[in-house]
Amino acid sequence: MRRQLPILVAATLAACSSNDPDAGKKGPVDTGTQPICAIDLAPFRTGGAGAASARRIAGEADLVGGEAAQGVVGDFLLENDRLRAVVQGSDRTIGVNPYGGNLIDIDVVRDGEPGRDVLGEIAPFYNLGRTTDPEAEADVFVLHDGSDGRAAVVAVNGRDTVNDYVAVGSLLRNALGGSDLAIDGEKPVPAAITSYFVLAPGSGHLVQITAFCNTSGETLVLGVGDLVDSGGNVEAFNPHLGDGWGSSSTPKDAPFLAWVGATGGYALVPGDGNQKNQVLSTSGVTGTLQGSSSLFEYTGKLDLQAPPSGALIVPAGGRASYERRIVPGASLAAITAEIAALRGDETGTVRGTVLAGDRPAAGARVAAVRTSGGREITETVFVADEAGAFEGSLPAGDYRLLASLPGQLSGEQPIRVTSGGPAAATLELGATGTLTVQVRDANGDLPTAGRVHVLCAGPCATPRDAETRFRDVGADPLPEGVFAIGHADLSGTIRFELPAGPWEVLVSRGAEYDTFPADFPDTGHGHAVAVGAGETAEVVAPVARVIDTTGWISADFHVHAINSPDSPVPNRDRVVSFLAEQVEVLVQTDHEYVTDLGPEVEALGATSQIRTIVGTEVTTFDYGHVNAFPLTVDPGQRNGGAIDWAGGRGPTLTPAGIFAAARERGAEVVQLNHARSEGNSMVHLDALRVDTATLATHADPVFFRMEPNGEDPAVDSKLFSKDFTAIEILNGFSEGNFRALLNDWTTFLGQGFVVTGTAVSDTHKLASSGPGSPRSWVFLGDDDPATVDVAALAAAVNAGRVVGGSAPFVTVEAASGGATAGVGETLATGGGELELRVVVQSPRWAKFNRIEVFSWRPEAAAVNGIWNPLLPPDAVAVQADGAAASARIDLADPAFTVDGFEGGGDHPAYRVERTFRFAPAADTFYIVLVRTVTKAADGLEEGEVVPPTLSPIAYDTGGRAARAAAFTNPIFVDVDGGGFDRFPLLQAMEQGLVPTGAPGRAAAPPPADEAAFHERLEHLNHRH
Repeated sequence: MRRQLPILVAATLAACSSNDPDAGKKGPVDTGTQPICAIDLAPFRTGGAGAASARRIAGEADLVGGEAAQGVVGDFLLENDRLRAVVQGSDRTIGVNPYGGNLIDIDVVRDGEPGRDVLGEIAPFYNLGRTTDPEAEADVFVLHDGSDGRAAVVAVNGRDTVNDYVAVGSLLRNALGGSDLAIDGEKPVPAAITSYFVLAPGSGHLVQITAFCNTSGETLVLGVGDLVDSGGNVEAFNPHLGDGWGSSSTPKDAPFLAWVGATGGYALVPGDGNQKNQVLSTSGVTGTLQGSSSLFEYTGKLDLQAPPSGALIVPAGGRASYERRIVPGASLAAITAEIAALRGDETGTVRGTVLAGDRPAAGARVAAVRTSGGREITETVFVADEAGAFEGSLPAGDYRLLASLPGQLSGEQPIRVTSGGPAAATLELGATGTLTVQVRDANGDLPTAGRVHVLCAGPCATPRDAETRFRDVGADPLPEGVFAIGHADLSGTIRFELPAGPWEVLVSRGAEYDTFPADFPDTGHGHAVAVGAGETAEVVAPVARVIDTTGWISADFHVHAINSPDSPVPNRDRVVSFLAEQVEVLVQTDHEYVTDLGPEVEALGATSQIRTIVGTEVTTFDYGHVNAFPLTVDPGQRNGGAIDWAGGRGPTLTPAGIFAAARERGAEVVQLNHARSEGNSMVHLDALRVDTATLATHADPVFFRMEPNGEDPAVDSKLFSKDFTAIEILNGFSEGNFRALLNDWTTFLGQGFVVTGTAVSDTHKLASSGPGSPRSWVFLGDDDPATVDVAALAAAVNAGRVVGGSAPFVTVEAASGGATAGVGETLATGGGELELRVVVQSPRWAKFNRIEVFSWRPEAAAVNGIWNPLLPPDAVAVQADGAAASARIDLADPAFTVDGFEGGGDHPAYRVERTFRFAPAADTFYIVLVRTVTKAADGLEEGEVVPPTLSPIAYDTGGRAARAAAFTNPIFVDVDGGGFDRFPLLQAMEQGLVPTGAPGRAAAPPPADEAAFHERLEHLNHRH
């Protein structure tokens, strides 16, 4: 019977899909699954040249293909002679848009070529938190197959439900200081809902209409729009945002949004492309509020007499719908030309040539800029072909054309576009040349991978922010003075096309290597090279491994690439970037995706250089993230079998449920990620409102859509679970987060809750927040990546045999009475004294000024989830003689400069050794910290010179200075012979020395105005 259901539905809807004036009154039709909201489709089912068709995908030949393609057999294909699109079946897959029935692939027809889809997914998103769920297979079906010569239609009947991947309501309430919203995304909408995907013959765009049939006796006021997972390696374009390129974490107006890669892209056009819409982006995901002038209108109480602008009004027992167009194209210019056509704009042709010196400027971008309402708007951007030529259409009017290659801008060329004939222009740029860099080993003989920085010789002639009309320069920002960063693969060779002139070259290879030139830390300059017009300049760049990490293998346990919505990095490029940084173990942890990079490693011939491990990042929206590895890819699942932390169609999983699900899938390491993040209350320890000394939580599980557990949050809602094995202590370069997490970690250790501290890059880009910076080193006794046993590595991680850092490599050994112990191990002292022997090695580009030892202290505890970043100079442990366990290090002292591990005196490095002596009277532990103090409050002494940052070899995208830091896992001390079992925190609590209460959290006052509201949103949107 279900197989016949689409036919029955089509027959029912065909009667409604006419010009019958009563068609809209027929309301929901009960089909036996989800009721259909019938509307008049006749205005959309137009004919045209050629044909359009819709069918269920029966084989791989029907799939679109491309770097972001997700379609599988059983989904639905719409196609004509201009485009192909895939609508997902009814299955649920945890991700930005977890339910089926959405557009997941779209591309132009490419004759004889494979598809190049870059779309992630577009799904209905209304009332700031709701979407539709086609629960049964029959709820997604072909309504019209196009055989009648008119438009083909795929229909989706969806039950109203919450989008359980996001919690926009909680985000907005945080921005509003806890105030109510005009609409409640947690409240069900009483309506039958159907989305129609309509493709007309000859059309260059797909129409989507979402219809609501109100089944209640009250008027519905809906804020409607879409939630977009941007997808592949793309740049975002909004003509009303600044100069056009990029996205915004605060609400902005947009007539349309486009996402474009090297070979094509797509645009989402709300309505007919002429209306106002609010858009907001965060972490690669964009939400739209169609027809709205301001998101701020949705704050406060709802007034039915004056509803928010653009709200969809659905009368009691009636129906209403909203439309949007999805436009694929081979370029941004092709996409905007189709948008102009669907808007009905009068258009004309523009063509021209771009020269670089006396040669064609292949790949140059040409911006067409017009003035409207007193502001300059980038209408579109053309790309010159191999002959330097460009051509396309623009709405009629006056424009200025400007051309750019990276680092160059042309003069302006005014043109007037009319429908009467083509407007022509020639744009001139400076001459270019080629720089070839060959990265070599310390002897200059063998090629090796490396990170290559092209530096401006002096101030950059064209600042990157002057190129914002041509490309998204903020997607992967570069430090001042850096023109480009690239990664050479194992061939050692990389090429750059540059404006002719003087340049400098700087090459690095991660935390264990020095730089080329070796004197860069002294001079601040790279190797000088002149690039002639039309010529190729070559640089051979030897780099040496100067740090001895024998027995330790370097690893990064938090890595993203293109399968994460907020990372545009192709998988091959991700592997090459890690080879260039000489990270030996790469754990791939995409958001809600299980990715195996092994095939990329094999294709690169790099199996002897790097070992990849399959993992995932469980990315809850508002109570923290968790990494799990190793895992196995499930080829039967769209996302490889990622954990559905939102609970499928049931309640959200608790943290304990997430940890259990990870273990059920084979994970041996379960890592709590960035559990503190300055100013972000949606991370694990903040969100659960944890008292770190007792592990009590004060958050209500219902707030996270979890099952009520009957516990009193004022006492302990019992949401904290100890069933994770590791916690990130150093994620990126935030000094505040590092200090707060160190305090949390030592508080855990002090009560006998032993978890391993890790250092990770959490890299999402290629240049900024780079791979393996920071990283962890794991002691396996063997540092050959080709022989890494994953089970042994996981066991070593869980045993605490780990040190971490952004560049310094620190090891420590404890000794007492002839016995010794390393990190993660326990030393029995029998009540006697012990020595901590610390060795720090660092490349000369990573300078630090302190070596410190920490242990448990009562002041480290945090209550009610409020972070505690206080780490004053007197927080260090006290030695046997009463002295503070802190050593000031001045690396200008030549005694600290030694021959490098490879390369000898031509490639020096730093090596510092320090011994600390302790006489513990009770069981305890010691952690060694290497860091860079920069102010008096942290112990910087008068006249002390602050070491430089790590830039450009490592730098932070958030504007924070990246500085050298490292830490060890604890060495435990057994004083009484019973093991580490008399935990210092518990003994101190008996004496009332540890704060354990749950003080009330003062709510932030509501924002004074829309600008303050936007400022809070931008702060809250800084998520990993």
